[in-house]
Amino acid sequence: MRIICLVDTTMSVWKHCQQSAVQTYGRTVDMLIRTCEGAQPINAANALIHWLSIQVIRLDVAEQPHALPILFSILNVQPLPLPVRVFILHRINECLRTEEVAPLVLEHIPSINTLEDMAIISTETIATLQRLIKNQEFSARAIRVAALLSLNHPEAEKILISLLEMRCQSQQQLDQFSLSLCVNALSLLILERADAALFDRLLHLLINHQYAGRILPTFCANIGSVIRVGFHSQLVDAIQLALSKAKNNNMLNDLKWQLCTICAKECIALQWRETLAERFRTDKDNFFEGFVIRLSGQYPLPGFHITQWNSLYSIPDISSTTEKEEFDECTTCIKTGSSILSFGKEGLQLLWCRTTLGRYAYQMEVIEVEDEQNVSVDNWLHSLANSNTSFQATLTRFDDEIMDPFQELPYPNPRYSTPITLPSYHLPLSSFVHKADLIPLNISVPEMLQFIQSSTRVPEEDITALNGCDCVISVKVNSETNKQSNEAGNLKGSYAVDWRKFIATFGFFESANDSPSNFHREIRHLDSTVCREVHKVAVIYVGGGSDLQDKHSILSNNTGSEIFNKFVDRLGWPIQIGSSEFYGYTGGLSSGQMAIYYASASTEIIFHISTLLLGDITQRLKHLGNDEVHVVWSESTKPYRRDMIATRFCDVLIVLYLISPVLLRIHIEVQDQRLQFGPLFDGACIHISQASALVRETVLNASHAYRNLRLECDRPNKYREKVFHNTKKMLKPLSLSSSITRLLRPRM
Repeated sequence: MRIICLVDTTMSVWKHCQQSAVQTYGRTVDMLIRTCEGAQPINAANALIHWLSIQVIRLDVAEQPHALPILFSILNVQPLPLPVRVFILHRINECLRTEEVAPLVLEHIPSINTLEDMAIISTETIATLQRLIKNQEFSARAIRVAALLSLNHPEAEKILISLLEMRCQSQQQLDQFSLSLCVNALSLLILERADAALFDRLLHLLINHQYAGRILPTFCANIGSVIRVGFHSQLVDAIQLALSKAKNNNMLNDLKWQLCTICAKECIALQWRETLAERFRTDKDNFFEGFVIRLSGQYPLPGFHITQWNSLYSIPDISSTTEKEEFDECTTCIKTGSSILSFGKEGLQLLWCRTTLGRYAYQMEVIEVEDEQNVSVDNWLHSLANSNTSFQATLTRFDDEIMDPFQELPYPNPRYSTPITLPSYHLPLSSFVHKADLIPLNISVPEMLQFIQSSTRVPEEDITALNGCDCVISVKVNSETNKQSNEAGNLKGSYAVDWRKFIATFGFFESANDSPSNFHREIRHLDSTVCREVHKVAVIYVGGGSDLQDKHSILSNNTGSEIFNKFVDRLGWPIQIGSSEFYGYTGGLSSGQMAIYYASASTEIIFHISTLLLGDITQRLKHLGNDEVHVVWSESTKPYRRDMIATRFCDVLIVLYLISPVLLRIHIEVQDQRLQFGPLFDGACIHISQASALVRETVLNASHAYRNLRLECDRPNKYREKVFHNTKKMLKPLSLSSSITRLLRPRM
């Protein structure tokens, strides 16, 4: 430091030392900046930084381009004297006009933190970008600068479009990172302006791109919220094009989910839904086919909250052997082509239906409906009956004159000399009882038996036996018969009759299945397996002043600023874990904790807000540190570093810097550089009113991108399909006799 003070690099005699001096300046400035941002800042460090900045400004930057990083580092130091800032920005503009140094300046422009500084150099920057695109000398860093400026400057937006068009015509495709950056920037403009023309133009440029199979799913995920402004058909067309280009199975699954979510949530033409269902049926994708048919136009289902996918009714916990036997005895399982039905025999109240989508409980009740009468048929039958009255009378007369075949028997002399005394009631002379005592003596027994066996006579209903005992028995039998008949009449509308009607109407006799001994555990496992993706996101509040000292001071905040609280409230719905009004994903939080929750037809996400979590710092860090995505709201002028809250997770870090009362600057860090997501990107500036929705969409897309890179990570709907089919295979068909016995046998 003492040597630097004694050496004036502007003097010609010391010019050979300029390069060494610049390197020393750079190392010293970096050290002083880290000192200012440390836990115990040194106030004198700022003064030294200001003095060094003057030394660098006096250099000829065109001859010493290594001084450019020092100028940009000093420009972000707060506070910085206004004259120093003005001279630094002037030097940057001079360098942008120099063709040799301009590309190096573009490399460092994204590091500028303030919009005012960016606006001052924007004119020269755009002119430089136009010159580079004309000479086809664009780099990835130059594309990033154009993306940053496009949010506020239409000329930069035109540069991005021209770049995409020119590369398509020249067959020199952009690299995947640069292409993703262009798509994210233009997607933000589409969302902010609801620009249908830009939507169609960008989609047309991406269709034939080399990386269309990867970038089209990202584009569709970025602009998913355009349905709020009526872009239903455009978004559906884009997703269908992406389906035809994508090769990755997880990306295909995400696109299908997005299609089904639109179908379930929005008012789409019925013809389009039928086409979508037919497409899934052709692809043999039973889950999404069932999703469209089952939930199209009626999600959430009547009586269901959006947080609840499965039925609110719960299955009783079965722990003991006795309870398990009672469960098997009372529960009947029916296996159909695409579902598992179960119901209890003791009370026909709930019908459980389990599919790859979820579990539903239907309440059942008997509704008495009068039979509809066909007037035309009734009139025809009445006329036909009236026209045949003469024929019916003839039949009645013939019926009265039918002779008993036993009357053909010969009448021998009676065996008794005295007349037989009959009971008080008199039988007809043609009755068998009267002729029983008049058995012919000249007929053999075999002939008599043969005659009786060949006879088809049916006894008359009013005939009783001759002796008194037979008469009493007959009366008792009739009494029992009448009693049973009355009981059967009283059972009409009761559970037994309803049960028989139910199983007969739906043909369950041939569909009943036998379940293994551990089937109740498999059912419980199936019910606990969700098909919607669940996400946990940490939201950390960093206040101004001295809050950014260490992990302890950050996590000790119990209250956030008013603007932060508004941002949090718009992320989703405030919920309390364990309350009777919340049935969704808890994210590992215990009962009584407060959080922000959001759900759609395809996703559940819970935000762990640092200011809402209960407990000490260790307990808060337990929840925040285990989340894959961290969102940091910083109101401090000092940059947030990943190591401030060290964790093994935090694969994606999104920092929101409050740079004005209404603007946020986005900073994004990823551990895996292959991660590509949007619509927000590193360096973008957005309005606070849009922040909540854009951050939520970016968080979901980041989590999807992270899981798509993990080969062992199976999508929840695919995993539930596997569990459902494995559970279904455990049911074995019963024979018809066993099925009838199982369904109709009363419980003893």
